Amino acid sequence: MMRKIIIRYGIILLLIITSVAHAYGQAVEENEKVRTFLDNMFGTLDKSKVPHGLLRDFAFELVDMDRFDGSSLTETNSIDRQTYEMLLRTIRSSAVTIKPFEDVGNILVKQNSASSSPSTLTISALAYQYSVIKANALTDNLIQYNNGKVSDNYKNGTWQNPYETRYVVGFCGQDSILTSSSVSFKLDPNCWFTNLSCRTIEIDTGSGYRSINIGSAITENYTTDGTKDIKLRITLTNGKQLLSHTKIQVIGNTLTRSLANDYYLNYPQAIITGEPYRGLKTKAEVFVAYAPSNHTGRIKKPFIVVEGFDPRTRKKDGTVINKGSTTMASFYKNYIRDQGIYCPDLYLNYDIVYVDWDYSEEYIQANANTLIKVIQWVNAQKDNQENIATNVILGQSMGGVIARYALRKMEDAGMEHQVSLYISHDSPHLGANVPLGALYALYGLSSFLENKKTIGHFADKYADSGTLLTAIEKIAHSHAAKQLLVNYVDYGGELNNSEHYIWQNELATLGFPRGDNGREFRMLAIANGSYFVNTLPTSYLKVDFSASSDLIGLIPLVRWLTSPVLAWGLNDIWVGLLNLVPGKTTIKGLVEINPGTSFGGKVTNINLRYIKKCLWLVDVRHTIFSYAAHMNSNLLYDTYPSSYYDLAEAKKR
Repeated sequence: MMRKIIIRYGIILLLIITSVAHAYGQAVEENEKVRTFLDNMFGTLDKSKVPHGLLRDFAFELVDMDRFDGSSLTETNSIDRQTYEMLLRTIRSSAVTIKPFEDVGNILVKQNSASSSPSTLTISALAYQYSVIKANALTDNLIQYNNGKVSDNYKNGTWQNPYETRYVVGFCGQDSILTSSSVSFKLDPNCWFTNLSCRTIEIDTGSGYRSINIGSAITENYTTDGTKDIKLRITLTNGKQLLSHTKIQVIGNTLTRSLANDYYLNYPQAIITGEPYRGLKTKAEVFVAYAPSNHTGRIKKPFIVVEGFDPRTRKKDGTVINKGSTTMASFYKNYIRDQGIYCPDLYLNYDIVYVDWDYSEEYIQANANTLIKVIQWVNAQKDNQENIATNVILGQSMGGVIARYALRKMEDAGMEHQVSLYISHDSPHLGANVPLGALYALYGLSSFLENKKTIGHFADKYADSGTLLTAIEKIAHSHAAKQLLVNYVDYGGELNNSEHYIWQNELATLGFPRGDNGREFRMLAIANGSYFVNTLPTSYLKVDFSASSDLIGLIPLVRWLTSPVLAWGLNDIWVGLLNLVPGKTTIKGLVEINPGTSFGGKVTNINLRYIKKCLWLVDVRHTIFSYAAHMNSNLLYDTYPSSYYDLAEAKKR
C-alpha cells in the first residue's frame, strides 16, 4: 500500500509540476514586470511600420516559432494541445497594437464546447505571417538601440526597414484520445485564426489529403487502433503551402474487440448507496462477472473485490469522464481471465463481484457503510438453494481497510455477512507514508498556482474537470487521504495529523472481524514489503534544467511512477512540456525532493525563472516561483522499513 500511495502522490506531483510549465505561458504573458520592461524597451518604435502588426521580438516566445514555420513535417514539430496553446499565446503577445484574437482561455472553451460527441474531434488552427527584427539590424544600422530603448533609424530622411517576415502554422483537436473507430474531424469557424489569404485547406486523416471548408467536417473510419498522424495543408493564394501535424490515439477497435462479449465488465448490475456518515452518503457501482460454469443468471459463489483509493475524473457538472485506473474490466482481464491457467478454480467457478467506488476519496466509514449494503445485496442475489455458498472478500489497498471496518461493523450490529475468507491486499491498517518532501512540494506548487491565478484563471474557463489545481487538491486533501496519511500537510502548509489520529484510534478500538456466529472465518494478509531498512538516495527527485530538452531525463521517472493507463493519460502533458524549446526565451528551474533524514534538513527546494534575450544583447530576468521546506518532525518515516519491491527481479521470475 505504501508503494501505491507514493506512486499516486508521485503522479499528483508530476501533474502539478507539468501544470507549472503548462500554466507558465499565461503566468509570463500576464507578468506585469516583464510586460512593462518590453513596453518601455519598444516604446519609441513606430509600431505602424511593423508588417502585419505582429513582432516576434515583442512577444513572450513560449515556443520556438521557427519549428512551426510550415515548411516541413518532422517529429519535433508535431503539435499537441499544450503546444498549440503556447503558440496562440505567443502570437497574441506579439501584437504591437490590436490583439489578433480574444483571450486564449475563451478560445479553448469554445473548442471544447463545439465537440458534440466522443467521436467528434473539433479542430482549432492558426496560420499567421509575422515580423522579426533582422539579426543584422543593429550592425547594419537598420535600427537604433540607446539607453535600453529600441527606435527606428533613418538615413537621409529615409526609413530603414529592420524587419523580415516569417510564417507560423499549427492546429490540434480538443482531445487526443478517441474511443470511437469512426472519427468526424470538424473545423470550427470560431477556432480558425489567420491573417493570410488561403486558397484551400486540406486534412489528411490517414487516407490522403481531402479538402475541408471552415465549418464543415470529414469522417475517417479506422480499422486499426494506435497513434494516428493527422496532417494539415494550407495553400495560400500566392501558391505557398504551409504544413502542420498533430497526433491522436484511436482505441475504439480495441475496446470493441476485447469487450464485445463482456457486457458485464462495462455495465454495473447495481448502483448501491450506503447509510450516511457525518451527513455524507457514498455509492458504488457493482459489477458481476459470472463464472463460465454459471448459467443461472444468479450469483452462486461470490468473490467480492473491493477497490482501493482510485478517484474518478469529472466534469464541472459532476459527470464522470474517467472511472480511474482500476475498473472491473482491467481487474478481470489482468487477474482473472489472463491468469486463468494459474488460478483455474477462481476463473472457472467463482462469480467475480467488483465494487467500484463513486467517490473513493471520501471518508472510509462512509464507503464502509456502502460496502455493507453491497454485501447484503450480494447475499440477496445468491442462487436459492439449501447450501448457500459463503463469500470470499478481497480488499485491495485502502479497500482492505474498508472491508475490515465494514465486516466488523456488521458483526457488532448482528448482521450476517456470510464471509468465510477476508483477504487484505497491501492495505495500510496503520497508515500510509508519503515522503514529506513530496507533500511540501505539492503544497508549494499548488500555492504558487493559486497565488498567480494561473490555473484558476485559465483552466476554469475550459477544463472539463474544473481547474487542474482543484482536481489535484481534491485528491491530496480528501477525507480518505487525511485519514490514511501518517504525515499530512494541510492547505496552510502545516503538518496536521489530527484526522489520522482520530481514525487510527477508532479502527484500533473496533478491531478486526471475527466472522458470523458459528461460521468458519479466516483472515489472510498479502503485502509486498521488507523489514530491512533501504539505502536512501540523496534525492527522490532532482531536475535542474535550463531548457526543455534537459527534462527528457524525467521520462524514466514518469514510466516508473505511472501505471500504463495513467502514463497514457499523461502522455500529452509530457509531450507539451518537452516541446517547450525556448527559442529566445529560456526557463531555468530546479525541482528537488529529498528524504527526511535529519531534523531541519531541506526536503523540498523548487524555483522557476524566466529569461528573455532581446535583440541578442539584453537579458530580461524574473523569478516566477521559489519555495523551500525543511524537515520539521522528529518522526523520520523516510528511514523506516518500507514496501520496496524489486520490479526487475520480479520480471525475471
